[in-house]
Amino acid sequence: MSRHDDPSDDEISAIVDLAQYRTELCGLCEGYVLRRHESEAEAIKGCEEARADWEKHVGSPGPGSANQVDGTFCAIVLPLCLPERLGLVAYVLEYAFLYGDKFELEQQSTEQILDHPAHECQAHNPAQGKTFIQAAMMSRLNAADDTCTERIQLAWKDMLRTTIRCKDTPFASLEEYIDFRIVDTGAPFMEATLLFGMGLTLTAEEDDELEPVRRPCYAALGLATDYFSWEREYAVFCSSSSSSETAAHLSRKTLTNSIWLHMQWQPDISVAQAKEMTLAATKRYEKKFLARCEQYRIEKSVDIDSKLDRYLKALAYQIPGNAVWSLKCQRYHEGLDKCTIRQGWQERFWGWLGWAKGMFGVTIEEFPTEMWGIV
Repeated sequence: MSRHDDPSDDEISAIVDLAQYRTELCGLCEGYVLRRHESEAEAIKGCEEARADWEKHVGSPGPGSANQVDGTFCAIVLPLCLPERLGLVAYVLEYAFLYGDKFELEQQSTEQILDHPAHECQAHNPAQGKTFIQAAMMSRLNAADDTCTERIQLAWKDMLRTTIRCKDTPFASLEEYIDFRIVDTGAPFMEATLLFGMGLTLTAEEDDELEPVRRPCYAALGLATDYFSWEREYAVFCSSSSSSETAAHLSRKTLTNSIWLHMQWQPDISVAQAKEMTLAATKRYEKKFLARCEQYRIEKSVDIDSKLDRYLKALAYQIPGNAVWSLKCQRYHEGLDKCTIRQGWQERFWGWLGWAKGMFGVTIEEFPTEMWGIV
């Protein structure tokens, strides 16, 4: 993927064979490399800490970022994260997932939560509980790296503002929708978290230069999310509608998903055809991102900064990581059979559990799978 091979990549993460997912991925991720973080145990700890705080201050947590078969979200989407920052990054992303599940489209707290220190926020109710957790989380991020944290704060605020402002927008084209979806799906927020995790900063000049390079990556991530989350999102969309609503009225409501939009733009097509359109668009953007990365490296030639090369690799790792995570994550597959989960966990990660045995002195049977609800 890059002419600059960094040995440290193999010190903190391992390559996973994407071929085993070829059928399920339906042609996605061609030319990409999947990695999994070696310190996944730290990511799990961070997720569990976030879930415990959520349960204490807000209420029962949703599915979050769990995937018992293919790896927790943070470990396979951000495999180049510094080990010492992985737990905090996992906490942040788990909180973002839980917040997204409960997100109420109200301007209150959207603008101000990130600006309040934790001691000013008292957790007396769920809304205040979210504020309390978020303020404490930002305090931890600032203590670790205030420069990178500023980018996370700005991206988070922009994501919430965009979602609120454009929630019911009747998009006229896929490109118009993608402009919205890139921000709404959290791609810039993920990018800011990626930079924090790697301890990297970009100058304003580098940001401007890289924006057209990384945009197809963001688009591919957003469309892939549409594709893999469709069944869950459509079920929630229908269940939230009144049983007395007519089909005509339901069709006028907006679902934030390109599959739905294709069916609005072309009323005669089926769901299967709309899914194929979204899948094809995702593949196009995946290929476009690889092409732009290659062109950028060619233009820079030997002068490309190793930091920027590593940054582009990290962005690219997100694409297969997100797709593979989506295949069997609880967020999109709530009813996934627990026996299937346990079997998949043991079959695919025997080596990883062997490592856990060496580190923690536990057998396969003793491994604490109950932390992810596999009991």
